Amino acid sequence: MAQAPGMSRWPTADCDAIDRADTTFVVLSAMLVLLMTPGIAFFYGGLVHRHSVLSIMMQCFMSIGFISILWAAVGFSLAFGESRGGFIGSPASYPFFNNLDPCTPAGYPMKESVGRIPGIAFAAYQMMIAILAPAVITGSFTERVRFPAYLVFITGWLVCVYCPLAHWIWSPNGFLRFWGVKDFAGGIVVHVAAGSTSLASLFVVGSRRYVNEDERKRLQVPHNRTFVALGSALIWFGWMGFNGGSAFTSGGQAVFAVVNTTLSAGTSMVAWSTVEWIWHGKPTMLGACMGSVAGLAIITAASGFVRPWASIVMGVFSGVTCQWCVWCIKERLRWDDALDVWGVHAVGGSLGSIMLGFMADQTIGGFGRSWRLFGIQIAAVILSCVWSFVVSIGLLLAVNLITPVVPAEMENKMGLDKSMHGEYAYDEEEDHEMIRNLSVDLPGDISTHNHLGFMRRPGPTAMEVMNQTSAGGRFQTDFSTVSIRSLANGASAGRTPDQSVRNLLVTPQPPPDVAGAGDSPVGGVGIRAHVQHAQARANARKSPQDHQGGDGSHRKTSGSSHGGGHSGHARKAPRGIGDAHVQIQTLIDTLALGPGLAKGEGEG
Repeated sequence: MAQAPGMSRWPTADCDAIDRADTTFVVLSAMLVLLMTPGIAFFYGGLVHRHSVLSIMMQCFMSIGFISILWAAVGFSLAFGESRGGFIGSPASYPFFNNLDPCTPAGYPMKESVGRIPGIAFAAYQMMIAILAPAVITGSFTERVRFPAYLVFITGWLVCVYCPLAHWIWSPNGFLRFWGVKDFAGGIVVHVAAGSTSLASLFVVGSRRYVNEDERKRLQVPHNRTFVALGSALIWFGWMGFNGGSAFTSGGQAVFAVVNTTLSAGTSMVAWSTVEWIWHGKPTMLGACMGSVAGLAIITAASGFVRPWASIVMGVFSGVTCQWCVWCIKERLRWDDALDVWGVHAVGGSLGSIMLGFMADQTIGGFGRSWRLFGIQIAAVILSCVWSFVVSIGLLLAVNLITPVVPAEMENKMGLDKSMHGEYAYDEEEDHEMIRNLSVDLPGDISTHNHLGFMRRPGPTAMEVMNQTSAGGRFQTDFSTVSIRSLANGASAGRTPDQSVRNLLVTPQPPPDVAGAGDSPVGGVGIRAHVQHAQARANARKSPQDHQGGDGSHRKTSGSSHGGGHSGHARKAPRGIGDAHVQIQTLIDTLALGPGLAKGEGEG
């Protein structure tokens, strides 16, 4: 039979002590927690630039495989093995999950009393939480950490940061556990630790580099907001198992944890959107998703210890406070916490852990609110922040001695998707096919290329183009994937995609022959002639009769790259494109030469 609660002896195998309902509940909860990591991958993937989607998703997914092996080999033993002075567990306790079998209850040394679930179920559930923690960190240093360095770093982080914190707070012999620190599901162990690590990484890897402020704002725009919505939904769903499963029983405490989780996330979403509505005039989908995650972070430490009214109060605090912290660190301090890990997870996890001190309910968690608990929680949060911050900086500096942490300039220009993994999230061939299908005619020396491997920079103004072309210069125009798709989508909807102007990359090249520049389709008078010709051609396709002069003849354009003349019959647009073809042709001429010229303004 299993040993009585409170005895420091290993439990013996006893299948009668295992409750099948509780075991099933914990296993299902572990599966839900695992779902959170792909959810974070989609959430972060939608927030980054299109050239960094796969790199950050790869970091999240690799956490599943890499950490699961580390956890089985040594992680679980360090976190929940026989204690060494209340600081760390013995690695000899459960190497590769030895000393665990289906009929051995989860008791000493992993729990303070003999449980009703197998020890292997407890280890599996904790493994899913350990997988999640490094994935949360990746959002802070996106586009600034090489993949080999990331793997080395999370190995050291699990051993030196996560496992000690888990042992201090969750192990029955951890020294913070003796203090009376409470953390129901990981508000301190996961969110405070991950958020503090994210802040530490900013001081080592620095900020992302951009040519100017305009490029910074453009390249930090989320590339796929639907990914963000999908990811936040998966995270929210999985968080039910994250908080509910931490009761390790299918009783009333688990139900309170699930209810409090939903109320806090929902309230925080509404609070975040309301503040955003007031500050910026409109609530956004990104704000709603970010608010829900902040609400989930703040309730984690207290979900199984408080009444539902307390979760609503916490949700309001997270929606307002976390949003202010996100704005403060990015706009005032100018720290490049790319995906707001510190502002959401560290701040949310800390607030929830501290607020537990005066919101705990005796009938739910077995202890009530008190000033002593309030003070202990504050001390635990501060200690965890300092430990995670200092150790993480040391780890990053040590990793840099083994393999470079920050990507080289060329690797950044190519994008980490290509430089680290040799692939892109979006196939280049799709864009070439789109160009061919649209039958875009470009004047003379202007050619299109699809340099997905290089980060865009702002194109010149119309005046700069005119000055260069008047001197006989040529331009090679590179359209990015975003630009081509913006052209197609905007033209199909009958609107001009202004964003394409900023995505256009135009680089001057030496003039081939200054003497003939005036007659060139991109030089001197030839520019104006080509613009008039392009406009006339577009008008002819839309309304041929409007293109005719007073004598019914079609107007000819001198200096055109098309031989100076143009048939009065509009060329048939490709099937399925229709007017989009005409609008795209006119828009490309406008982007290359300036809106005023494309309309025929200035010299005729």
